[in-house]
Amino acid sequence: MRFLILTILFLTACVPAQETSTFSPNLSAPSRWNPIVFPVTMKLAPNFNTADRNSIIDAGDSWSDSIQGQIDFFDFPSGQASTNSFQNLSSYLDNEMGVYLSPSWYDELPANALAITQIYGYRKQIGTPNEFVEIFHADIILNNDSYDFSSDFAPGTYDLGTVVLHEMGHFIGLYHVNDPFIDTVMYPSVTRSTIYTAPYAHDADNLDNLYSLSSSSSALTFSNALQSSIPQQDGPVVPVTIHIELYPDGKCFHRVDGKVVHQH
Repeated sequence: MRFLILTILFLTACVPAQETSTFSPNLSAPSRWNPIVFPVTMKLAPNFNTADRNSIIDAGDSWSDSIQGQIDFFDFPSGQASTNSFQNLSSYLDNEMGVYLSPSWYDELPANALAITQIYGYRKQIGTPNEFVEIFHADIILNNDSYDFSSDFAPGTYDLGTVVLHEMGHFIGLYHVNDPFIDTVMYPSVTRSTIYTAPYAHDADNLDNLYSLSSSSSALTFSNALQSSIPQQDGPVVPVTIHIELYPDGKCFHRVDGKVVHQH
């Protein structure tokens, strides 16, 4: 009997303990689209006039031009967005993505936010150095309740093309660059006198790093190059909502699932 007990204890001791591991998400992990979705179809709100629409389209084209057309990020069909009336931010998760000029702002957001880009994605490779958020839906929302925008430099307004150019950077995965000595359209605040007409070289370099452009010799091989640079998913995939807020003067906030993770 004593021999049997000792044998059981020995065998039990030789069985390795079951390991359980949980990883905290990297709240600074990069965000990007799967390249096969490009160009993303972008609808424009019906309360934009023709000059506004042209300014927004030019902003979208300039992001592709900044990387010599290796990616055609946006497609702007002639039709308008089906609505510009959303009850809350979650209502934007629909079958359209676009740029919206909201006449009434949302209680979920600070009243002095100039614009936000709202991103829905899936967190992948959690707990590894390759963790990232794969975007599947995004919208750009401008606060026309508190601010006026124009495409003709009207007094007292914010330049529409400048604000949308900045927000499109977030839409395709770029975060704020909080260094006043770097030329970038992704600086975290703008004023009524701020004018951006195209991304800077620094912005193009960040896109190069985000989408592994330098590893592909042409637009045709770009998709394969990016896919080979991302390890296959092994582990949980977690949905995530990201809000990147732009303010006219002062602090900007980057929220992940409602929690402030960056403040400039």
